[in-house]
Amino acid sequence: MSFFAKVLSPFASQDYPPKLNTEVIQRRRMSFFAKVLSPFTSQDYPPKLNAKAIERRRMKKPGWVWKLYFLIFSAYIFFNMINLFFPEAFLYTYYHILIAFDPGYNFAYGLAVGKVIFNIISLIPFFLFVFQIRWLKSHLWQWVFALRIIFDLTGHGAEIKVFQSIAYINLQTLLSYLFIFLVLIVPSYIGCFWYAFQWKRMFSTNP
Repeated sequence: MSFFAKVLSPFASQDYPPKLNTEVIQRRRMSFFAKVLSPFTSQDYPPKLNAKAIERRRMKKPGWVWKLYFLIFSAYIFFNMINLFFPEAFLYTYYHILIAFDPGYNFAYGLAVGKVIFNIISLIPFFLFVFQIRWLKSHLWQWVFALRIIFDLTGHGAEIKVFQSIAYINLQTLLSYLFIFLVLIVPSYIGCFWYAFQWKRMFSTNP
């Protein structure tokens, strides 16, 4: 009897399934809803971060790929600067030959100079983005971003002529050059855009 009493005790000593009193049922219901609704009830949603969590977010920086790309992009920008300002370089020679025949090309050369200047300035917010450093106000970097777009769209007069010449020779070669050009440029725009317009999300504080 002792053996069967132990085996059958869950069924013999209480109803099966066991009856729960009102208090236990209420407690279980409250526990279930507390778990489901905890993001909305036990704390603000989205949840507020304490100082340590904010610091962890700040310390989480872009990986080595962004750092490597920053070095490659910086080298590309400084190559453009040398190509435009040194008398032996192609772009300098191209623009100054045209200016010798038509002084109106000074305007095109000025746009090219502005493009290089704002690309150099854009290295600052891009560096700050890669290493997650907060400096100055976001509105300043938004203006830098907008002016860089304007000069990038208008300051490639010589490059456009080169691309047109390549297109007459081999369209596939032109597409290859355009692909490389976009790979060099687009990620820098993404990083500068995030630093200029996603300031709050990056640093979890007010700008």
